[in-house]
Amino acid sequence: MSGKHEAMTYDESMYPNPDRFDPKRFLNTNGHLNADSQILGFGFGRRAHAGRYGADATVWATILTVLTTFDIAKAKDDTGEETEIETVFADGLVR
Repeated sequence: MSGKHEAMTYDESMYPNPDRFDPKRFLNTNGHLNADSQILGFGFGRRAHAGRYGADATVWATILTVLTTFDIAKAKDDTGEETEIETVFADGLVR
């Protein structure tokens, strides 16, 4: 048995413009994230992945650990000025 994730996520009545990248589509009218029952990454119904709550907690614990442990800022050069990051992207899976 397999779920029809594509048919569910391409439903224009629930997700307008399904081919467009729009993270705001996962927010409700109050600006909060949709309920867990509407997120299909771990499956749905009785066949939903049992580890979804552990995975969610692990992601939050990792984010909190990084934010409390590291000082996230731009690098500084020898004179103390912040260096700009050059964004360079390459196509492909491995470089």
